[in-house]
Amino acid sequence: MSVPPEATPPRPCEHGRPACGALPTRPYVCGPRCEVHQPAITRPYFQLPQ
Repeated sequence: MSVPPEATPPRPCEHGRPACGALPTRPYVCGPRCEVHQPAITRPYFQLPQ
């Protein structure tokens, strides 16, 4: 029997050491991240020349 998502408390941001701990977060493969620490934001962004 699975637990409904609304029954589990939200997980805080796990970015950094010590962990950021901010809420709200989004689930990612690398763990829950807040808006500031989303993988697309923290990873360097390179644009292909056109």
